[in-house]
Amino acid sequence: MIQGKNRKKAALRAFIVLVLSILSSCSNPLVDAVKSIKAGALAAGTAKDITAFGFADPAATGTISGTDITVNVPYLTDLTALKASFSTTGQSVTVGPNPQISGTTENDFTNPVVYKVIASNGTTKEFKVTVAPVMAPTGLSATPSNHQVTLNWTTVDIATSYNIYESTIAGFTPGAANKLTSVSGTSYTHVSLANKTVHYYTVTAVSGGIESPSTSTVSATPIQLVAYVTAQGGLKIYPVDKATGTFGALLAGPSTGFNLAFAVDPTCKYAYSTDLLGKKVYSFAINSNTGALTAVGSPVATGNCPEYIAINANSSFVYIANSSQPDIGGYPNTDPSGWSVSGYKVNQTDGSLDILSGFPVSVGDQIGGLSVSPDRRFLYLTTNAWTKKLYGY
Repeated sequence: MIQGKNRKKAALRAFIVLVLSILSSCSNPLVDAVKSIKAGALAAGTAKDITAFGFADPAATGTISGTDITVNVPYLTDLTALKASFSTTGQSVTVGPNPQISGTTENDFTNPVVYKVIASNGTTKEFKVTVAPVMAPTGLSATPSNHQVTLNWTTVDIATSYNIYESTIAGFTPGAANKLTSVSGTSYTHVSLANKTVHYYTVTAVSGGIESPSTSTVSATPIQLVAYVTAQGGLKIYPVDKATGTFGALLAGPSTGFNLAFAVDPTCKYAYSTDLLGKKVYSFAINSNTGALTAVGSPVATGNCPEYIAINANSSFVYIANSSQPDIGGYPNTDPSGWSVSGYKVNQTDGSLDILSGFPVSVGDQIGGLSVSPDRRFLYLTTNAWTKKLYGY
């Protein structure tokens, strides 16, 4: 009998354990809700992040990277009394001993400011806030070349891009209407420009959506640089790369005999070249876009072996030094009959030459060079290395 009762009790206990095991493995909505509330409370108790940071005045939004917050503001912003607007998951925020209220509390951001976020469970987390004014780039330069202008400027450390503004009007105000482009680097080449047109440029730096003041304005005039080389058989013309000084492919040049002397007038509108053996001087108009030479008027007679050219400052007169014949074997020419200076008046309409009355003027020594004084009143001649004299007229 006793054994039968014991067996019944053991069976009952086994059944109760089985039922409890089944119940514990089943989802209980009430239990789940309690667990969720406890987990949420635990998470809320430890939360202590700053999730957004910026200023309303000036309007600026900060960038949060871990515990570092950077806010870019316009250059010359007063950093000593800024009111930060922020969002936090913590219970409270302080700077030093001072409680912080978003959009209300002022702080001096001249140096980085540390914000401490306090969780509801008393734990803390610190965020370093750095406010960086966006400064204008410096060192803006504009280098012209054929149909283009290349701009360069110095890096602004916090800048993510640069805005370039351009106009053909001096003193222009940068704005959307004259924004040329935006670039990430510190150089830009403005291409497909008309030569001989002045272009004005200014550049700003951009960071965090904030644009700096503009640089000082610079200007440049695109132009084709060329080199003229005198040679037996005619002039040779080469385009020149202004940045490197290297010559490009040979351009067609005029056939003007044995060229020894060549000069461009101060206005860069006209050029003159002598034919050493042909005893004449050629006049050319210069194409301002390409540097090509176009003959104007007819070649004009010179003395024997015209070797040097001088043009006065206002491009009104041209002077040419003549020898009697070329030096031979490195020895000086000793025939004084051809040592002279020819003078010409420049036609201001087309650059052609007319012989001046009273020229050529005979000189008692072989000429080694000549020039006109800046005030256009005097002509100076030097002789060769053997006679070593200076003449003035």
